[in-house]
Amino acid sequence: RCSAIRRRLGTLFASAAARSEARGWLGGLCFCGLGEHAFPLLQSYIDRSSDVQTAAALLLSAPKGVLSLPLPRHWLDTYRRMLNRWQLYHARCRLDIAAARARSAEGERRVGEPASQVFARC
Repeated sequence: RCSAIRRRLGTLFASAAARSEARGWLGGLCFCGLGEHAFPLLQSYIDRSSDVQTAAALLLSAPKGVLSLPLPRHWLDTYRRMLNRWQLYHARCRLDIAAARARSAEGERRVGEPASQVFARC
């Protein structure tokens, strides 16, 4: 009985996720999370709304490793270029700081951070 309920719930969640993706409805993130499974939904949302800012903001809370993937980097770069074009440099700086913090929380080295070359030993 439990396995039948699990199968039914799985089917229900899958269809809700597919509908959310087709409509670009961000509520569907409840079904797929913010990992790679969310990319089609986020792309659909961006295509329908032209709102790359929301996608960029959501990506800053994504699980480990997501920010280093090509599509999220593309969305963040698009948002950065938009902020530069609108001369919103302070907002661009806040975005860059938030992205750097998210990457450092993932254990990635910051862009442009040199590797240690001098070591001290006592």
